[in-house]
Amino acid sequence: MARAFVSVFEEAFKKTVGVEGGYADHPADRGGKTMYGITERTANAYGYSGDMKDLDLKMAKRIYQEQYWNHQRLECGDIEQWSKDVAMETFDTAVNMGVITAAKMLQISLNSLNFDYKTKEALFPSLKIDGWVGQSSLKAMKLLDRSIDRRVVTKMMDCIQGVRYLAIMASDEDKRRLVSFINDVKSAESQRAFGRGWFEHRIQNVLSSTRKA
Repeated sequence: MARAFVSVFEEAFKKTVGVEGGYADHPADRGGKTMYGITERTANAYGYSGDMKDLDLKMAKRIYQEQYWNHQRLECGDIEQWSKDVAMETFDTAVNMGVITAAKMLQISLNSLNFDYKTKEALFPSLKIDGWVGQSSLKAMKLLDRSIDRRVVTKMMDCIQGVRYLAIMASDEDKRRLVSFINDVKSAESQRAFGRGWFEHRIQNVLSSTRKA
């Protein structure tokens, strides 16, 4: 029997909703009441006026698709043409941290890989980090056409997301130290030649050892 076709959005939606869970109203959550990760404010903007506990999955899916997957700043369907995994990562990050933040994370990651091993030059004009995945960003993706690029972009976005989590959790003093820790690193675009290897091997090694522990 043939397997039913499942769109990338459906797969991304199922994965993200699985992480977000059902109803929550934690006193420390600045988003207030949520259902499937959707805040009451967002649900109300889509015409929902009932109790958040009663928000159904069909409505949640509509909101996720319109608010995040098909958002004009992201258009995850276009990103999907380059990489399914990057599209899903961008979508999940948008749900968790906002559309503009997700778009900026993707653009920073693409810029960080902007190096041609053969010519030793940039592959494309450096992207403006404006939180809008438009034609320039999509063209950059097409020029980063190796499978390692797709894998590394996903890891880069996860790492940036982790830094933001640390910034949220840290005390003011620790946050200053975190910023100082980053600023102490001397930037050198020539080091982009090693970037793919760092993220492909060093980050993977850490993840692999964590899974085995």
